Amino acid sequence: MRRFLLALTALSAIACSGAADAIKARLQDEVDKAATEAIKDSFESAAVEHAAPDGADVGTTVPADFPKNIPIYVNGKVTSAIAVDSLTERGKDFTLTLETEDSVGTVAGYYTANLKEWNKIMEANEAASFTAAFESASGRLLAINAANYGGPTTITINVSWNP
Repeated sequence: MRRFLLALTALSAIACSGAADAIKARLQDEVDKAATEAIKDSFESAAVEHAAPDGADVGTTVPADFPKNIPIYVNGKVTSAIAVDSLTERGKDFTLTLETEDSVGTVAGYYTANLKEWNKIMEANEAASFTAAFESASGRLLAINAANYGGPTTITINVSWNP
């Protein structure tokens, strides 16, 4: 970061003094390299912060104890599954991620039709995404998100217990 700031300061000074284009280009390269390095460090830090918690069961199949009253999208492929003991001590919380070639609208329609026993708390539809939150009579919370920003549609299913 320090290297980035020094290069940026030098670049500004040279630009103001009308120095040679070759020197400006060299310093711009240094600024670009430093910025790229800072962004890379930022992404690596974010990846560490979002790692699965200790004791979590992580895989690519639906956990055996995943709630049976929550349908798994029929044309979806599970790409990640996390199960962790709930902070409420009432069971496990789950996060599943799936991918499908189906549209966001098709996924939204599937979950709207197949979660009728759940109380819908909210729903938001946009051109490229669908989000809905539900609550069961037993106190389970369910959030479904489907999004497509180019490529396959990603479906995220979060299941937790109401505190």
